[in-house]
Amino acid sequence: ARARSGTGLTSWSGPLKGTFLIGPIANASNFIISEVHYAPLPPGTPAEMAQATDASAFEFLEMMNISATDTIDLTDVHFIAGIDFTFTGAAITSLAPGERVLIVCNQSAFEARYGTGYSARIAGEFAPTRLDNAGERLHLVDALGLTIADFTYNDKHPWPTESGFAGYSMVLKSIAAPNPDYTLAGNWRSSTGLGGNPAASDSSLLVGAPGADDDNDHFENLLEHALGTSDSDPGDTADTFSASLTNLEVNDVFDDYLTITYRRNLAADDVLIVLELSFDLVNWVSGDTNLTFVSEIHQGDGTSLVRYRTNFPHDPATQSRVF
Repeated sequence: ARARSGTGLTSWSGPLKGTFLIGPIANASNFIISEVHYAPLPPGTPAEMAQATDASAFEFLEMMNISATDTIDLTDVHFIAGIDFTFTGAAITSLAPGERVLIVCNQSAFEARYGTGYSARIAGEFAPTRLDNAGERLHLVDALGLTIADFTYNDKHPWPTESGFAGYSMVLKSIAAPNPDYTLAGNWRSSTGLGGNPAASDSSLLVGAPGADDDNDHFENLLEHALGTSDSDPGDTADTFSASLTNLEVNDVFDDYLTITYRRNLAADDVLIVLELSFDLVNWVSGDTNLTFVSEIHQGDGTSLVRYRTNFPHDPATQSRVF
């Protein structure tokens, strides 16, 4: 805009520029980072190898409008740490309720791997060309400079380790909640399938009554949902969890520890599994002072096998401890 005072060509002021946002703007209450794919598999097909020589070319971030009613303006939403990207002038500058948007490292490489069906959801490419696989800070702000998301992920427990090297993405749980705590590692999980879920969700919620047992296998609906088994198949709950004494090396010393291994449905974002330990089957305790995480291994079928051990070796002469 210019202001005029008087007549003639010299009566105009110099230009004054500004950006004015009309309607709901993206902020921490309606816009979230929902998926980060920072450690993709390297190129493996001829089409992929024609577009990229390095795995980082297939990185992407997914964001989502979680408002139930408002189309939000993404103008001037931008990163100030981790990567360089702004939605000003991007291919997508607004999102309808529930819509997702992608920013990718290399769009040609992305389309070679995922196809062109996602292209309409890609806002553009970010720089630099690599997210740090060992962990990096990502800081996204809105048009007013206020924080939308600010967190530092890594590839070590309690963060989802399978997202750090095996080709799975890192997915935010409970995406409907505004202002999620991105810094809490337990709010993230590995994707159910290799390559993640760009512009889509792999989450599944409990269907039916939690306490029902339709297949009469003594595994209620909620437990089957948590384990990734079916309440219509009484034969699929075998080997879903076990407890045993295992000889483990702890602090350079081998000893027998009570361990428990259970199967976890990665898509069950509405379930929280908490292990408890009892000395007498009456009083139960949990937490890091009693149990130590050992491993979590993705099974490639949407589930993982999770293993914990007690913090003390088993003494058969004096101890009777059970999960």
